[in-house]
Amino acid sequence: MAGENNHVVLFEKVDFAAAALDVLREHGLQEEQIEVLSAEPHSAEVLGRPQIKTKVPWIGMTGFLVGLVVAFLLVWGTPQLYPISVGGRPLFTVPPWLVLTFEFSMLGLLVATFLGVIWESNFPDFRPKVYHPGVSEGEIGIVFTDPSEGMEQLRSRLTELGGRVIEDVEERKV
Repeated sequence: MAGENNHVVLFEKVDFAAAALDVLREHGLQEEQIEVLSAEPHSAEVLGRPQIKTKVPWIGMTGFLVGLVVAFLLVWGTPQLYPISVGGRPLFTVPPWLVLTFEFSMLGLLVATFLGVIWESNFPDFRPKVYHPGVSEGEIGIVFTDPSEGMEQLRSRLTELGGRVIEDVEERKV
């Protein structure tokens, strides 16, 4: 939303914010032009927004498979490189193999999922953001760009829905 006129509408209840999102879509705004600010997490279903597609499960499964391969290399590769036969016992025994395989595969899964979440959330994001102090006080803010026409009609419809403040705001580093 950089370089455009941004407006903030604050609502006290989620229902009013969801209705306002429908009004903004009726006026021709795309999902990329609308941003919801809230101190509490609200699901996309509650707000009537499309589901966000994420790659985190695939990243996590890739980490699991990498951990599994590393475990197999350690369990099977180490005795092959350094065979030590003790009292006629086999080089490959199942109980230590199960423990190491589980631990390394879960470690790969956890590390990859953690890094995937950080990557998907674009952390750290140093771009300027739009913010209003009312969001910290428990209100739900909707930031949208200036539509091409009908701003006064849109402003009146959002006020009818219970929009408390509608103002032009600028993006700043938060």
